Amino acid sequence: MSSSDKGANDAVHADPMTSVATSVVTSVVGMKVLLAVDDSDASLRAAKVAHELFGDSAKYFVVNVSGRDMQLWSGDPMTWGVPYPLVLARDGAPGAAFHAENLYDADVPAAIDRAHDEALAVSTAAELPSDAVAVGLTGDPVAQIRQIADDESIDVVVVGSGSGGWWQHLFDPSVSKAILRHADRPVLVVP
Repeated sequence: MSSSDKGANDAVHADPMTSVATSVVTSVVGMKVLLAVDDSDASLRAAKVAHELFGDSAKYFVVNVSGRDMQLWSGDPMTWGVPYPLVLARDGAPGAAFHAENLYDADVPAAIDRAHDEALAVSTAAELPSDAVAVGLTGDPVAQIRQIADDESIDVVVVGSGSGGWWQHLFDPSVSKAILRHADRPVLVVP
């Protein structure tokens, strides 16, 4: 048997686990990964896990979607005899809260800058490749993440899942659960 025949024969009888691992690594090359992040430890953990799984050859899009800073304002405790909560922009007057367009239109550039800075911070802390794209946006997080995933032909969306208590979930709905509910591509949720 010639040496060229021996090499061909070895390929036919290759270890199945090696060929599976090789096909997985080959499929990851050129993969597009969207990391949906916020300022939580869960997001950083998800970014690190994604980097470990998909390696340096994947193309990473690190996306942070910010709304405008909001606060609860109860007004004068004696207004109409009962305090009541009112959600409005931190820099807005109480009357501004009644106009929904005022809640998100003002200060959008600053919110986008903050979102971009957070995405960049996660990208850096997770030691993603230098060609990772940090994206800062405002608006509905699920809609924005889906839009980027569609526009960039993303292969997998990676999100972290925090373990907040019931009070946190009451006021801060889970973006990772909403992404899962509306997903049209694979989603990796990292606990």
